[in-house]
Amino acid sequence: VRAVSSDDCGPDVNFARDFSGNERDKEYAAWAQSHRLSSKGGSPVDARVAELEARVAQQARQLRELEHCVAYVQRDCRRTVSVLQYNILASYLGRNTQPWFLYGAEITADTRERIFAKFHERDANGAPKNPWPKYVEGILTPAQIVEVQRREEDFKWSNRKVKLLDEIRGMDADVMSLVELDHPDEFQQALADEWDMLFHKRPREVSLDGCGIFWRKTKFTMKAKQSFDFIDGEDAKGRAKRDRCCLMVLLEWRAGAAPLILLSTHLAKDPDNRAQTAVRVRQIGQIMEGLTEFSRANGAADAPVILCGDLNARHFGEIRGIARTVWQLTGSKLHKFLWRASDVPTGPTSITNARQCRIDAVQFLNSQLEVLEVRPVPRLPAGQVIPNAQYPSD
Repeated sequence: VRAVSSDDCGPDVNFARDFSGNERDKEYAAWAQSHRLSSKGGSPVDARVAELEARVAQQARQLRELEHCVAYVQRDCRRTVSVLQYNILASYLGRNTQPWFLYGAEITADTRERIFAKFHERDANGAPKNPWPKYVEGILTPAQIVEVQRREEDFKWSNRKVKLLDEIRGMDADVMSLVELDHPDEFQQALADEWDMLFHKRPREVSLDGCGIFWRKTKFTMKAKQSFDFIDGEDAKGRAKRDRCCLMVLLEWRAGAAPLILLSTHLAKDPDNRAQTAVRVRQIGQIMEGLTEFSRANGAADAPVILCGDLNARHFGEIRGIARTVWQLTGSKLHKFLWRASDVPTGPTSITNARQCRIDAVQFLNSQLEVLEVRPVPRLPAGQVIPNAQYPSD
């Protein structure tokens, strides 16, 4: 099979594998020669039976490959796309000794607040004043500190990486946004058989993670890309403050050459801090500016848009609503996504002892896309948290 075409699918779709050409003949000739050498002394009937069995096995393989390609064509005729948003918990941030985890200590909200206060103390040079375990000494008992360290096993990157890749392959999404990705080369290599990818690192030197976008190679080609760092104001010396980023790509369906814009981002931390809401609103505004310029520059102003990310907010509509008001006052014309985006409903995406809430989102233009199915997030027994022995990240 070289190509498949229909009125629904658009122009011909070329597949990399040729199921009827010389390659198959060469493969069979090599097998036949090998068989003739290995079957000396056997009866002609046995040789013929073995030859036919080998040919049947070869044809079965070809049929499976053909079914695989046809399945992709059938999915693309409707132009469906499966989407995964996943904060994989960066290896350098995934430690149970961080104050937002401390699994095993069973502490109260007041106790955690005291721990955070010591954790955030800085010396004259701005460096952390209390490394682990100093920032919990005098607050947690020695037995609690030992238990916290024991639970570190669930956070080990060597264990979590394998589980993360298993989870990602199990989801088998057409496009994926992975945030807090701090080993992009490893993930690119591990997933290269099915997905292409782009990565943009956070701007701070000490922040090793960033945003990654992956797309299925047999379904999409990339036509354009853009990334930028958010400017969150200025510091005391008048320098721009940069901490988070956004990555966007313009993809094109191989079946039909239709465009699709996908964005991946990770907004300012601490969803329970109301002061950070203003920072996240500013970041959303910059995303909309970037999306407007990117779509116009690439002739894709009317392309469907999907925004994925860890928005670090409990109320996504509130952030977008404030951003709308701000931009209406300025009179700037921004992408329609700011006014027409809908949210894919899911359960909690952040499950720790400190909080259980949904901070990750998949948003889309409801005038051009509709939700067909939503896979449920894991439902844990009461008292269970993530990461654990089963789930490498939430």
